Amino acid sequence: FAMPAQAVKDQRLLLDLGEVDSVAAARLNGHDLGIVWTKPARIDITSAVKAGENDLEITVVNLWPNRLGHDESLPKEKRLTETNIHKFSPTSPLLPSGLIGPVNLLLEKTAP
Repeated sequence: FAMPAQAVKDQRLLLDLGEVDSVAAARLNGHDLGIVWTKPARIDITSAVKAGENDLEITVVNLWPNRLGHDESLPKEKRLTETNIHKFSPTSPLLPSGLIGPVNLLLEKTAP
């Protein structure tokens, strides 16, 4: 994303991920910004953001039941999971998982 030069001066910048189910990690311009798992899913990006182009990477975790349900549709040799519990199937409803959003940038003026 592009950030105007005036937006990075004298302001605190927060990345609001909106709804996250259930864990997200963030990197901005190569800087590890940490992990969020509680609401509000906000990360202070002030130290890593720069004027101009920025490279944002969000990594999210899929929930285990969703993975198990999908793996049940695959031949055993292609499955990524191995368990003795088979209560999830390819027809099981998916649980909300991942970065649902909306994602917004929040600007807070800092005291002079």
